Amino acid sequence: HHRTQEQLHIHFRHFSGEGDNMKAVLEKVTCSKVGWTSFHTHGCGSGGKARFYSGFPRVFSEVAGAYGGGSLASVGIQVWPGSCGRGGYIVQTTTHCSIEHSITR
Repeated sequence: HHRTQEQLHIHFRHFSGEGDNMKAVLEKVTCSKVGWTSFHTHGCGSGGKARFYSGFPRVFSEVAGAYGGGSLASVGIQVWPGSCGRGGYIVQTTTHCSIEHSITR
């Protein structure tokens, strides 16, 4: 899906079945790793990333750092709470698209 807003906006939504599946895949990719991992989300650009944090991170600062401190205008950010069986968080990014409608109900 293409991004529908160019302005920063925040949603809090419940996951759909597809969201639960996405979280499970993200956990397999990030739970045992340190740092950012490349993560391609179907239908999005190739610049997506994901990272596990044991505590709630400074989301925008962490993502900005992962993209060299530049503009986040083309970056979508998802935060997955309760991750990796430890109450941690996975921060996932997508580029040039939005997945919020396909992972939430």
